[in-house]
Amino acid sequence: MRVVHAVVAVVCVGLAVREAGWWALPLFSLPLLLSQLSFRRYRAIRATRGQTVASLARSTEVAGYTLPGHARRVADLASGIGRELGLGAKELELLECAALMHDIGQLSLVDPVPGGATALLPLPEQRRIGRLGSEVIRQTGVPPEVAEIVAAIPEPYRREDGSRDPGLPRAAAIIRVANAFDDLGCDGGGREQHEEVVEQLRRNTAREYEPHAVEALARVCLREPADP
Repeated sequence: MRVVHAVVAVVCVGLAVREAGWWALPLFSLPLLLSQLSFRRYRAIRATRGQTVASLARSTEVAGYTLPGHARRVADLASGIGRELGLGAKELELLECAALMHDIGQLSLVDPVPGGATALLPLPEQRRIGRLGSEVIRQTGVPPEVAEIVAAIPEPYRREDGSRDPGLPRAAAIIRVANAFDDLGCDGGGREQHEEVVEQLRRNTAREYEPHAVEALARVCLREPADP
């Protein structure tokens, strides 16, 4: 990307000099220089943000609140589901970021949840963890949409009256499915256990889990490996 940016800058300055003379060099170089500085600053901000997200994602593992690799597995599953459902690049970026930090609220618990399996907790406790996690995330400098997604992850696909919540972020529904799959089937039981967990999630698509996300999960985690 930097090479492309540099080539475009050189071409633009060259055309300006050819058309208007050498006096145009400083006139056109200054905006390009400022653009280059802005681009470098943007890259630095993204790098810092990525380090922050990675550190927070591992903090629950280091503190013993979640199993090793849980956040990364959920993020990979959620990203796979998102791609299956046709999410765009920006949506996928927010989805992965929220998935990596979805358990931050567990750090507020006095006693860790057994196995870190929040999918097995009562809904009020899930909501409390999500709300506390979103409050922490709002202080990290990541896009505010990430905090909103994390706060909404505990929400079932449908309300008690059977209606859908139009304000529920699609990313939250996806992460809820991915997290439940890892919570229920993360002990390495192999394909047979994965199939059982998918069927368990399917039985709860009337209210708990978004049906399209569950079917996308099935395609992602039960897909046969490609022949070498």
